[in-house]
Amino acid sequence: MSVRNGEKYLMQALESIANQTRVPDEIIVVDDGSVDATAELAQSSSLPLTVIKQQPAGIAAALNNGLEHSSGNFICFLDYDDVWPSHRTELLLNALDKNPQADGAFGAAINTNADLIHISEPVQARMHTCMMVRRELFTQMGLFDSDFGHAAHMNWTMRAVTMGKIFIDIPDIVLWRRIHGQNIGISDKVQSRADLLKMVRQHHQQQHNG
Repeated sequence: MSVRNGEKYLMQALESIANQTRVPDEIIVVDDGSVDATAELAQSSSLPLTVIKQQPAGIAAALNNGLEHSSGNFICFLDYDDVWPSHRTELLLNALDKNPQADGAFGAAINTNADLIHISEPVQARMHTCMMVRRELFTQMGLFDSDFGHAAHMNWTMRAVTMGKIFIDIPDIVLWRRIHGQNIGISDKVQSRADLLKMVRQHHQQQHNG
């Protein structure tokens, strides 16, 4: 988990991890330069988690920091303002167990308002917060590209697909995505659009040179 100034929603996110039918063996929270009580709240959690503090460097750098400190065979991500349904990790683990040829699995997301009331129908989503991947995929692919402010995870997934990595989709909801007005993709639309355009150009060039 990458978080900056997330004290408002962080504990609900961590509670949703604690409530999993298959609680992760390793939980890492990377505090990306918070100036509120984020780090203290994380450290007060009853979960056996590791809190890593870093100077503000962005989401991709924070996620990479967490990955470099991790040791698990399967990798998942959760944004500090989102919530996992209770069977999330179990469903994705079962999917990968049943499909040993798959490098990763994605589930569906449902948008909620700030109070976690559902405001959309479930949508199959290729977002990093909807996926579980085998650890060796990051060994093969490398980490997230920190040159992308908001779209590093999308860029990573597109690279993986281009390289022929195998992903499967399950119909189950694996993420409640909270829409609260301060989501980075909403509050910084200029950077989001610039990242998306850069990503499309980069992959078009790679395929053209391929």
